[in-house]
Amino acid sequence: MICTEYRQSPIGPKRKYFSITDAGRKQITAFYEGWKELSSAVDTLFNG
Repeated sequence: MICTEYRQSPIGPKRKYFSITDAGRKQITAFYEGWKELSSAVDTLFNG
């Protein structure tokens, strides 16, 4: 769901960079949709 890559740094050792893959983006979208449902249900429970 993420990719890592080492790149040279002009001021020290190589740095590790992270980026999200397309599969990771899809997973985040699915998680967010589920979270909105849960959040709405909890709001309804506590706020009537």
